[in-house]
Amino acid sequence: MPSKSYLGLIRYLTKYLSSPPISLSKIVGYDGHQVRYYYQSHKMKLKTYEKVDA
Repeated sequence: MPSKSYLGLIRYLTKYLSSPPISLSKIVGYDGHQVRYYYQSHKMKLKTYEKVDA
């Protein structure tokens, strides 16, 4: 996170707050209670699937 100027902080916050936490293309399922999505694991170099409560 930039700490030298307010302009840098504003740019960082604008970028962070304007994007969704999970890309819609990575969501693979929703059953009304849980969302299932995947991400690329940097350690294992594999797709890792997760479930979170909606």
